[in-house]
Amino acid sequence: MSNVYRLIIRSGPELNKEFHLEKEEIFIGRELNNDVVISNSEISRKHAKLTKKNQHYFLEDLGSTNGTYIKGQKVKKQYKLKSGDLINLGENIVLAFIQETIEEGVDIQTVEPTAKKPIKIEKLKREQLSSIEKDIIGEESRLASSEKEQVLLGIEKLQKVPTSIIVLILALVFLIIFCFIPLLVVEMTDQWCNLFSVFFNAISLGVCP
Repeated sequence: MSNVYRLIIRSGPELNKEFHLEKEEIFIGRELNNDVVISNSEISRKHAKLTKKNQHYFLEDLGSTNGTYIKGQKVKKQYKLKSGDLINLGENIVLAFIQETIEEGVDIQTVEPTAKKPIKIEKLKREQLSSIEKDIIGEESRLASSEKEQVLLGIEKLQKVPTSIIVLILALVFLIIFCFIPLLVVEMTDQWCNLFSVFFNAISLGVCP
């Protein structure tokens, strides 16, 4: 069994960025020659240091301008870190210290939050979407089939109607469109004399001016 140590940025730039701790001494600061580089004005060039002793890391402040804090208390001497401790650098930078025990020979990467979960979630989403799409296609197919059946039933019913009735209906439609409606329009607009003045005067002289 062996221990794996990490620092994870929980607040500040590069949120959730992880740093694997493997050296006996880990320097934290703004300068690029630190082991844990945090590019922020609140962080001093050499802000803090982690020292490994007997499978534990101890935190100490290196005289930083904005201070190093654990649970709201300023770190003035070496502090023994426990897994889950939150390290505040200044006011806005928070690092989470994680310590995990793994079996010998296990790749360190396997103890990280697995990247396969989103893939499983995406796969589940795709399966759900596929199921929904199948249901929609099936419903559309059923509706189309139902509409076709209704059309066919309508045609069959129309074919069963006697020809004489169809002719009568067509004749009534013709009379309504070409006779009744025009006469109704002439009556409503009082256009009898304008349209048929010669006819009415021939019957009775002077009926239409």
